[in-house]
Amino acid sequence: MFRIAELSLKYPTAEQPFALSMSSMEFLPGQISLLWGRNGSGKSSIFNAICNLIPAHIAGECQVETYWQDRCLSHLPCPELFRYIAYLRTDIGDQLLFPTIDDEITFSLQNMGLEPEVIRTRLKEAKDFFGLHPLSHRKPEQLSMGQQKILLMALIMAMHTPIVFLDEASAYLSESSLSLCRDFILQLAQSGKVVLVADHAPKIQDLCHRRINVEEYVHR
Repeated sequence: MFRIAELSLKYPTAEQPFALSMSSMEFLPGQISLLWGRNGSGKSSIFNAICNLIPAHIAGECQVETYWQDRCLSHLPCPELFRYIAYLRTDIGDQLLFPTIDDEITFSLQNMGLEPEVIRTRLKEAKDFFGLHPLSHRKPEQLSMGQQKILLMALIMAMHTPIVFLDEASAYLSESSLSLCRDFILQLAQSGKVVLVADHAPKIQDLCHRRINVEEYVHR
């Protein structure tokens, strides 16, 4: 089980001051939960706060206490935290760092300390699922935004983290890629992952077992 014991967030210096707080929220393995609300309601901020990107990389004030099972995640350094949480952010380009698709996926797996044979197996499984073999040696920067999004989903699949955050996963996707994204989300849930999504696409929202109106936790 993934638990948010406490999450409070402020942007006190913003043109429109914003504050959000929530506590005692639990998310079960195999459950797909939707964070929903208007643009600017704090959906991405919740993901960023949990992943320690606020205030380390994004200006703001936050206090977070989260757990996976009995393990406190709140103060883990990013390399350790991302053994538990895989996060697909909206800023696609900032997440692609390597010269080929294979390098993009295998580097993260190497960083997790996995054996070469395990890495090869996971790489093949992810590429099979998303149909990436024809693009194996393309530079990620040469891909369309939709293809880049699919590549990041393949990376998340290969990482096998117990918790997955997907922020606007459907953006830039063609109809065929959107169908693949739906299959990916369902596969995550069927394999026992905790899945949290923020997405405006009805075809993604329809998959969710639970909906959380983020605006109920916002204080302006």
